[in-house]
Amino acid sequence: MDQKVSRHDLERINRLGGELTDQDLSGLDLSGIRLSYISFRGSDLRYVNFEKAILLSVNFCEVDLGGINLKGAKVANSDFSKANLRWSQLGGAVVTNCKFVNANMLESDFSESTLINVNFSHADLRRCLFRKSVLTDLNLNNANLSKADFRGSDISDIRHTGSNTFGTAWE
Repeated sequence: MDQKVSRHDLERINRLGGELTDQDLSGLDLSGIRLSYISFRGSDLRYVNFEKAILLSVNFCEVDLGGINLKGAKVANSDFSKANLRWSQLGGAVVTNCKFVNANMLESDFSESTLINVNFSHADLRRCLFRKSVLTDLNLNNANLSKADFRGSDISDIRHTGSNTFGTAWE
């Protein structure tokens, strides 16, 4: 990670298609950007602002996304497996057909978001907020849900076999 990537560089790479691996994008303001079919594998995206962005089929595997802002974003068919999303803001986001397998989501906020067909198996979701969210076909199997907060959300369509639910607020 020698040189910092700019928003302009990212938009150009996205138009051409391809990968942006092992790069430093930390702190960039990418609010409202539209990205599709791009890979950030191994990159540093800590504290990036993706507020109200549209992210389609993006590969965030093994990416450091700590403190990322995805408020009001639309994220579909993307993979966050083994990524660090600690302290992330996803309030009001619409997330569909995404994987967060083995991801670190510690203390992230999904309040008032819509999550459809999302796989959080084996993820660390301790102290996450899912308040007043729409949760459809959620896989939380073997996840750490300790002290997570699901109050005000319909939890009838979630699976959490083998999960740590110590102190989880369901209602």
